Amino acid sequence: MRALITFAVFLCLSLPALAAPRTYVVDKANSKVGFGYSLGSQKLRGQFQSYDIDLVIDFQTVANSSVSVRMDATSARTPLPFAAEALRGPSVLDVDNFPTITFQSETVTGSGNKARLNGVATIKGVTKPLVLTAELFRPKGSSPDNLDDLILQISGRLDRREFGADGFINEVSPFLIIDIRARVSGK
Repeated sequence: MRALITFAVFLCLSLPALAAPRTYVVDKANSKVGFGYSLGSQKLRGQFQSYDIDLVIDFQTVANSSVSVRMDATSARTPLPFAAEALRGPSVLDVDNFPTITFQSETVTGSGNKARLNGVATIKGVTKPLVLTAELFRPKGSSPDNLDDLILQISGRLDRREFGADGFINEVSPFLIIDIRARVSGK
């Protein structure tokens, strides 16, 4: 009986802490902000070497969650050096004039481990609505109730022409796949 009362008190004291939005920090050594694209018939991947992700998760009320991603456009890399130079050049990202790419969620909906991020992206100085999908996973072997260390995956697709990044349109597909995988820890 005493153990049951102790558990009930612990549960009552823990509920407010679980209900509060929680800030997570990205482990950059085990994370990447990447993108996929087609060059002719080749499917290629690239990534941003420099980025920041601000993540707040409310496990009780997902609408209180938010995601903000800032990428240093000058840090964009691809497996083909000439493609990376073209990507950063004036007809695509124009990094000399627009060195930052951002995404900011405006509303978050979903349940379980999957959410829809309705937000805005700014690329090359143009801001447009963008919908992304976010999923949370626990690292293999972690406890089912462990919310301290998680893996965040954000994915989606955008048409770069909508942002004025329309250079090399005959060689490179206008559609980019967004692929963000981040290992995150709760504060």
